[in-house]
Amino acid sequence: METQIKKEERSESVFIYVTPTLKKEFEHAKDNQVLKETIIKQFLTNEKDWLNDELRQIDESVVKYSAKLIGIKDAFGKCQNAYVEEIETIYKKANETFKKLDLVAENTNVKIERTRTNLYSVLESMSKIDFSRVERMLSLVEKLDSMSQSEMDLLRKLLIN
Repeated sequence: METQIKKEERSESVFIYVTPTLKKEFEHAKDNQVLKETIIKQFLTNEKDWLNDELRQIDESVVKYSAKLIGIKDAFGKCQNAYVEEIETIYKKANETFKKLDLVAENTNVKIERTRTNLYSVLESMSKIDFSRVERMLSLVEKLDSMSQSEMDLLRKLLIN
């Protein structure tokens, strides 16, 4: 399907960069306007084909990079899931360890409380001791210990009667 170009008088010129080969073709055409237009049309067709090819390659690259990005996204998701699983494993192990430590701590606390109660009981009993009587009794024991056998026999006789 060819687009119809409106025919109008061509009185203006424009400057475009072309290849050296195209410039030579254009110079050979000299004053042949139809040939010059054909050369320009062919040049523009080639440029259009080149641009279309570039656009197709860009589209292919976009598709390839999109596929790679999807692969990267999937790989990242797998890594993220593995990371979460490892964190959960560590959490479970730590939780089990803490439960064991809690049991040890509970047993230790029970024993400490029992020891504290016993210690308070001993301290309370010690507070009831009359140390002056204990000293007097020790003094008596020392006196008994320093007595001779005959004095001990006499004391026994007195205490028995």
